[in-house]
Amino acid sequence: ELVTRFSHLVAMPFVPLIQGGKSLFQPVALDDVCITMTRALEMPETQGETFELGGPDRISFHDVAEKIASQLGKKPALVNVPAWAVRPVAKMLQRFPSFPLTVDQLRMLSEDNVCEIDPWVKAFQLEPKSFLQALPDLVKTNSVGVGVATTA
Repeated sequence: ELVTRFSHLVAMPFVPLIQGGKSLFQPVALDDVCITMTRALEMPETQGETFELGGPDRISFHDVAEKIASQLGKKPALVNVPAWAVRPVAKMLQRFPSFPLTVDQLRMLSEDNVCEIDPWVKAFQLEPKSFLQALPDLVKTNSVGVGVATTA
């Protein structure tokens, strides 16, 4: 979903980025989450434990927008939007399903959202998939409808 949303955003002439898109996050592959859940059911030692899940790549929203735009051959202007300027609008319009941003989402976009994945990786003996390595394939499969030619 992240790649699909960004693919549509970068198809526009400009991409609004909260706080300039500086906050970091660690996209985690759905496969890694499913493997973890399945293994947790078979591992009694994980009962009652909490594990933070994240991908191996810490990346900013600005960099994600640039990389997806590059993959799609687009060059939108990446526009810094201060959180304080959006907060009143988000607060007023978040109750409408068509408005794309809530106050809670705005807060999350304004802060780093990263974690230490070593305990998870060691406990479940897996190697998380890299978002950056998977990105070209993700863009090809998730950018349908944004004017991108893909090959089968």
